[in-house]
Amino acid sequence: AVTRLYQPIEALVRAMGDTPDDQFEGTVGALIDLPAVVKLLAVQRAIGEIDGLVGNWGMSNFYLYRFRDGRPAQLLPWDADHSFWSLDDPIDFRLDTNLLVARAMRVPALRRLYLETLGSTARLLTENAGSDSPGWLEREVDRLAALVAPAVAADPVAPFTFPEFEG
Repeated sequence: AVTRLYQPIEALVRAMGDTPDDQFEGTVGALIDLPAVVKLLAVQRAIGEIDGLVGNWGMSNFYLYRFRDGRPAQLLPWDADHSFWSLDDPIDFRLDTNLLVARAMRVPALRRLYLETLGSTARLLTENAGSDSPGWLEREVDRLAALVAPAVAADPVAPFTFPEFEG
């Protein structure tokens, strides 16, 4: 059982390090969904996440999800509590800090996908910036705040008042 659990992870790590550049996308891409990894990376860069795939403390805050049917594994992000901490980092900041990302960025199609996703995410986040209309991000914050507001208002042990929450 332990072999079945960890052997695919070992195979992925070995493939990341041992596969020649011209075979990387096909070989490693059969084990992990490289386009999804690159899109996650781009979104985390766009939102200034400093504790994620190429975080300040190493690769963190994701689960590796392996499908039973043999499809390439995916990364499931969690704990994005360091988002919007560092919005002025260069777009290639820390892309050389882990093997998977560094090698993926050497594949032209994956690098292009990273840049396209980064651009489209940045446009979405800054939609209507400087106008009187709220942009997507502001609308999303308002939507989520409204969703949890009744629970916050009813919480007898909340660490802050409801007006503080609204602020």
